[in-house]
Amino acid sequence: GHMVILDGQHRLGACSFLQAKGQLSDDLREVTVEVYPAMQESGVKDLFTEINKCEPVLEIDLPEGGASASAQEVISGAATHLKDAYPKMFSESHKCLRPHLNIDRLRNELFQSDVINKHQLEKEEDLIKWLKEQNEKLLKKPDEQWLEVATEKMVTKARQNEFFLGMTWEWLPNHVPK
Repeated sequence: GHMVILDGQHRLGACSFLQAKGQLSDDLREVTVEVYPAMQESGVKDLFTEINKCEPVLEIDLPEGGASASAQEVISGAATHLKDAYPKMFSESHKCLRPHLNIDRLRNELFQSDVINKHQLEKEEDLIKWLKEQNEKLLKKPDEQWLEVATEKMVTKARQNEFFLGMTWEWLPNHVPK
């Protein structure tokens, strides 16, 4: 039958190029693929969109090694509170640009930094209070300092919305830049 590559054509092209040069490593000789039944072009477009919208599962949400139910409740509740309080500063994209935050990325960063244990934040209200304190500290930073690491547009938007947590992750304890 007739087969079409829906996604991954660049990986296939790279493998073919390396094979032709005799440089294809053993670990690339077998590639996992997903096969779907033949479908109309509109179905192909929908499937491509769905495949490319997928986000990886975040550490906080892993069934094993992720956050406990109580930590999930505290972190998710506080993150939702911030998103509701500052809707203009949150984005649906995991790769949003400063000064915006993505709620899931915020949840994951809070979990990875272990902030609720380090600061004994046992309730959602405790974490909300702590987050507001961190934002207040960032708010007090003069624009001149922000402009050394951010554009004027970013600083202006953060200032107008009085929300600076999306400008940097440095407010989180032991944060490792990615």
